Amino acid sequence: MRLPTLFLSSCLSFLFCLSFVSAAQVAFSAVSTSSLSANGTKSDIVSLGLRNFKAFVDAEPIALVAFFQPMDGTWRHYAPDYERAAATLKKKNIPLAKVNCVEEGTLCRRLGYETWDLPSWKVYKNGKPVKYSQYVSKEESAVVNYMLKQTLPPVVPLLTAHAHSEFTRPNHTAAEIVAVAYLLPNSESSSPLNMAFSSLAHAKYHDTRYAFGASTDLGVAAAAGVVPPAVVLYRPFDAPRVAYPGAPASCHEGHKARFSARKAQKVLERALRKWIAGLSVPIFAELRLDNSRMYLHEQGVEKPIAVLLADPAKPAHKLEGLRAALRPLAGEVKDRMDFAWANARMPIGEALAQSAGQGKGTPLFMITNPRGRDKRPVVLDTADVGVTPEGVRELVKKYLEENPALPGDLDAEDEQGRFAYVEEVLDAIAGKIRAALRWFILFFA
Repeated sequence: MRLPTLFLSSCLSFLFCLSFVSAAQVAFSAVSTSSLSANGTKSDIVSLGLRNFKAFVDAEPIALVAFFQPMDGTWRHYAPDYERAAATLKKKNIPLAKVNCVEEGTLCRRLGYETWDLPSWKVYKNGKPVKYSQYVSKEESAVVNYMLKQTLPPVVPLLTAHAHSEFTRPNHTAAEIVAVAYLLPNSESSSPLNMAFSSLAHAKYHDTRYAFGASTDLGVAAAAGVVPPAVVLYRPFDAPRVAYPGAPASCHEGHKARFSARKAQKVLERALRKWIAGLSVPIFAELRLDNSRMYLHEQGVEKPIAVLLADPAKPAHKLEGLRAALRPLAGEVKDRMDFAWANARMPIGEALAQSAGQGKGTPLFMITNPRGRDKRPVVLDTADVGVTPEGVRELVKKYLEENPALPGDLDAEDEQGRFAYVEEVLDAIAGKIRAALRWFILFFA
């Protein structure tokens, strides 16, 4: 009789512990989800489950859904931003939703989300999941800007002069860099400029820094002071409006007819990509944690970065005077090197000083190459006179002389020459193959 009694008491103890753990999980989940609502108000985030998920995503033209676990630290960090973004986007009729994968484990597993995948975000358009870029920050402003851009096509048609002025007006769209293609009214959709511009717009569709528009109306081009065909870039820094210096309509001339369309598109797309990437980085701006990716990944070929490290709060560092004196040099070498300045008191400034082997708060000038991650940065010797414009110019000149142009950094003319050379080689090989086939057929005939 003693063995059944021990077995029964063990089972009761196990059930008691299990119920306690379940109650604790439910209580913790309730506390975590209730923290999403600011000041105890009703949340603007739609809670989804197995019963209403499909109906919700099918009914909405566009929606953002977050899959999470309430106890996850990453989710708890971004949950307040997600709540504020939901309140902002609700005014634009863009709903934000969430799925608690602890309570809706069946739904999450059915959609392919395991514990190690969470938290995860997914955009749905008319019930179909689309890509949500992993590089998009989960902060409020980034989520709002990303979802607003997702409501637009990759290339926005600009039908009127008013639409054009609103689209290119600074801070009107979520994007910082706006590119507009001015096309002829009779231009074909398969023309090299149309194809290249459209392909580039699709490639940048998930980057909230960029917006692309196009117009075939001569009145819109005239109001903008542009003679089509042309491409113009609008930005809120440096020169606010820059026209593409190449010749979009005739860049494919000189190629053979059977290769011209495809080759011209690739040549022009590469040239436009390089041109836009170079103009997307300011001549001399502050390097921060939130914009460091712009310097590291913006270029097709990563360029060296020259950084002036100083403390704006210390007049002895003479930050403003150095920035004004070095700006002309930064413009001269913009094609081969990016210039930036960093606050020595901020974490990124301390990290740069440490990488250069200098102490915190020390004014210095350094050149670092993102490609040479195993090399220490080149630092200007400031032991005697400190950072001076003359010393910086001499260091930059020496660095560029010792490091020639980066490989693959070709302009449109170089690309055209390379394509022409490849065509000639392929034609020669094809000619030899055809001649061999003729002799082969004649021999066996």
